[in-house]
Amino acid sequence: MRKLLLISAFTLCSTAGVFAQNTVKYCDLVVYKPNFKNFIAEMHVDGDARPRFTKLRDAAGNKLKFATEAEAINYVAKQGWELVTAYNRNHSETHFIMKKSDS
Repeated sequence: MRKLLLISAFTLCSTAGVFAQNTVKYCDLVVYKPNFKNFIAEMHVDGDARPRFTKLRDAAGNKLKFATEAEAINYVAKQGWELVTAYNRNHSETHFIMKKSDS
């Protein structure tokens, strides 16, 4: 009887994680180059209270500037975001659709 209880408890504990639901957030990362200077990146996360784009900033609150678009993507990727797709708009800005799992 104890073996049956132990096997049942083990099975219940091992399958509990299967029912956990992962939620995925998506964001639109826009990278553009104003006046032939460094690239600036703005980000809008779906579900945020503010439906507008926000410039990426460092810990001190200063706007982050990037030498290349790839540098901006790598910065956001280090925050846990994964690139889904990208498209160019007006030859002046590139949109990167990214996702992040909340697990």
